[in-house]
Amino acid sequence: MRNIAFLLAILAAAPAFAGTWTSKTVPGGQGGNLLGLAGPSETKAFGIGAIKDQQGNDQMVWVRSPDGDTWSIQQMQPPSPGEMVILTDLQCASATRCFAVGMGINQQTMGFYNRFAISTDGGDTWAWPPPLMYAESRLIILDEQNIWAVGGATNGLKSSNGGNKWTFVTPRIGDDMFTALQDGSFIDLQNGWLVNGSAETDDKTGKVTAIDPKGALLRTTDAGKTWTALFRDVSELPSRVKFVP
Repeated sequence: MRNIAFLLAILAAAPAFAGTWTSKTVPGGQGGNLLGLAGPSETKAFGIGAIKDQQGNDQMVWVRSPDGDTWSIQQMQPPSPGEMVILTDLQCASATRCFAVGMGINQQTMGFYNRFAISTDGGDTWAWPPPLMYAESRLIILDEQNIWAVGGATNGLKSSNGGNKWTFVTPRIGDDMFTALQDGSFIDLQNGWLVNGSAETDDKTGKVTAIDPKGALLRTTDAGKTWTALFRDVSELPSRVKFVP
């Protein structure tokens, strides 16, 4: 049997951040990439990956494990016929409720959809609500009901009912708006941080240049009603942030 070229690092249960890592090879494909991984429990895990079909085109698949040791591949069922979904982030709020976000491309009509998915059984099956208003690539999960979606080109989105309804998120400080939100982290419903930054790349030289609004780390203590900048207008563009209580 051919093996898909996913290398999965599994951290053995151990105190604090100690432990040993092992690599796993997932059977069932030829070549591929693991694009995201989530763990709804200490043993169960699932992820998204891309493998090549017989024509050499990328095909999105689920990668699943019930115990962190044995792994399998499952075809991803698209929300609509002819649609290929490219998921960019997976997050679980509990052992049963998980969320995913990404882009859907209908290969027949060439239509684009800003996809968001919900699982109520720990990632085994997924429901596809109506597409989001904006394309987002990152999820910030506070709990099963409170979710932020960022990583798009304009506004972020916020939901307080598990992703059924969304409102715009555009942090402001004075007259300045921050519309290049890349990631965020919350330690409770009120206190959180967002990183902002946007850049353009010169096609000829490959040089990356920060553009307005430049790199910033924003903080809220009132669930996003108001914001302060821990730093801003820097040329370095933070793309990830994580705070722990």
